[in-house]
Amino acid sequence: RMGVADAQQALLLVRKNAQQWRVDPKRVGIMGFSAGGGVSVGTVVANAPGASPDFIISVYGPSLQDVILPANAPPLFVAVGSNHFNVTNGCIALFAEWKKAGKPAELHVYDQVTAGFSLQKRGLPVDAWPDRLLDWMQLHKLLNP
Repeated sequence: RMGVADAQQALLLVRKNAQQWRVDPKRVGIMGFSAGGGVSVGTVVANAPGASPDFIISVYGPSLQDVILPANAPPLFVAVGSNHFNVTNGCIALFAEWKKAGKPAELHVYDQVTAGFSLQKRGLPVDAWPDRLLDWMQLHKLLNP
């Protein structure tokens, strides 16, 4: 709960200072790795006015959890390794919930990896996940032209 509360405060802070920081207050997202993915999802589920992200990026997290999406759930991007035990299944279930709700979602499950792929090069397709994220962000007009 404290992680979600921190994320909500961060979103409120960015929106409050959007003009000064030259940020579009309607394109403020949240990205979480591992447990941070759970914080990201929890922030969407909490759906607090002004403190909910406009997009969510979850990288190898969260593991299985019950999620009830709000009607205004934002676009979701998920990247996970195929060998990450229950986290892989949790990410697949999260993607399925977004699709069931009719919300935009993209899922990448990378073979031969678990977690911690971050930006480390491994000589595997997972190395290109940041490029796929950029493509997704461009598709949803989340970046400046």
